[in-house]
Amino acid sequence: MRAIAVVVVTAVLGSTALAGSAQAEPKLGPAPVVADCLVYRGPSACIYNIGFIEMRLSQHILHVGDTLTANYSWGLSPTRGATPLRAGFGLSHQKCSGLPKQIGLGTTGSGSCTWKATKPTGAWVTSLGINLSQNASLGSYTENDYYAIIGKEPAIEGWVRREDSGTAQAGYRPGIPNLQIKINGPKFGRSIRTNENGYFFTTVQNPGAYRVTPVLTKKLKNGRSNSSAIDPESKVVNVSNNQVGRADFKVRDGIDVQAVATPASIPADGFHTAKIDVTVERFGEPVAGTYVSVFPNKSTSDPDPETVPVPARYCGAFGAWPNVNRGAEPHNKEFDLYTDADGKATFNVTTGTVPGKLAVRVWAKDGSGRLQTNSISDARKDVTIDNAPIGVNGPGGFGVTYGQLLTTANLAPADGYGSIPLQLAKLAPGSKLAGLAFTGIYGSGMNGVLVTPATERIPVSAGTVIGTSNGSVLASANLANTVLAPYGGYASLVKAGALPELLPFADWAKGETAAAAWSLRPQDGVIHFLGGWNQLGYPYDQQPGGC
Repeated sequence: MRAIAVVVVTAVLGSTALAGSAQAEPKLGPAPVVADCLVYRGPSACIYNIGFIEMRLSQHILHVGDTLTANYSWGLSPTRGATPLRAGFGLSHQKCSGLPKQIGLGTTGSGSCTWKATKPTGAWVTSLGINLSQNASLGSYTENDYYAIIGKEPAIEGWVRREDSGTAQAGYRPGIPNLQIKINGPKFGRSIRTNENGYFFTTVQNPGAYRVTPVLTKKLKNGRSNSSAIDPESKVVNVSNNQVGRADFKVRDGIDVQAVATPASIPADGFHTAKIDVTVERFGEPVAGTYVSVFPNKSTSDPDPETVPVPARYCGAFGAWPNVNRGAEPHNKEFDLYTDADGKATFNVTTGTVPGKLAVRVWAKDGSGRLQTNSISDARKDVTIDNAPIGVNGPGGFGVTYGQLLTTANLAPADGYGSIPLQLAKLAPGSKLAGLAFTGIYGSGMNGVLVTPATERIPVSAGTVIGTSNGSVLASANLANTVLAPYGGYASLVKAGALPELLPFADWAKGETAAAAWSLRPQDGVIHFLGGWNQLGYPYDQQPGGC
């Protein structure tokens, strides 16, 4: 890693970018900014904000005689040490507390120092901070802060920062750059602008009360009134000679999350997929690289695949949700998307056969998993997909209908508990089988296909005994010879429409029958579902966009 040059004292001369009848302390120049100093090419002095070593000054503008306080903190790796920088032009050092002259490798701690301002600096000074020392191959970095000591003139300084609930300390919240600030007081009016970090300062001509008012652009208002877009809307600051007044403001975050489902309504046949497009913007600009959590069933606490009213499979760059087979521990946490350079992300939802309203919530987060903003209504968006019912038929005439459908389509009957459900599901829409759902099952004494009303969901836990829910079992491998013999085998039997009728639900659920073709006797043992979240109230197969 290349070493980074350390800015010790920087004086930037020239006028600040101001509008109005007077100039604000032109000899100081624009205030330093926190940025990536390797690439920053602006007019200000540049300083770093490293993070795991920090030094923050209590104020930036001082008069002679003022006390300046610096708070230090550090958390270093075993290969890193640090050196506090305590020498400041125009300052007389007073004392330090908890701050060693040399910070040891791998240590964690905090401390503070104070100075007395003794003479004007005539420029911004950036010499106070912490120098991070490492081995030669890693180079060194310096965390600085800045100050300036002026004459006797009253002064006002402050910040306009973006609301950000993911940042507990106001001093670390993103600033609003290049924002006009109006300052009016006794025989005085001035308009100045914030720097790249949202900081502003000015001297004023006379002691007294001054009203400081940020002028929000239409973009920053984001459709709100001025009073609701910034807090406070304006502030009155009282200053006297040799005094610095403070006025800080918080702009309500302009983050906006949108989610659109296409199509918004799909038939509940287990074969359809809806795409959900997510867009994240802040003040009308795309927000790249933002985590967006997706909550199935709009639940922010327990989106459990077992209990969501409309079972579905969610698929995208993140993988799939749920991402376990039946019987495994359900993945009952929300999943995250990541916006691209255009602030966009997308995922697909393949719904099953259980009709209803599928409610999905998308919610922007920061890297720590917290809300991007306190403005909850903006940071999240709910989208609803209508999984529309396609029929309410029961299993009456099942065998005859199955045979007729196969004959009409000139198809051979499927003959396995993996292939029969898919064939039935594809033939069912628009027929007397519409409104039924099918899934392969197996047990210690049989293999077969479970036939249920499509509106019914079956438990997906391991070891579920079929019979606790309504349904019927077509067990092709166990068809009685007396039924198969006249027809020459299973295929001929099905094509002839001669499959035995499905048992009435009530009789089937008792698990006491030994009727030909149907097996649900207690001695057959525990019956399991065919693995995967792909049938029985969930999508039938891997559809395009459905993982």
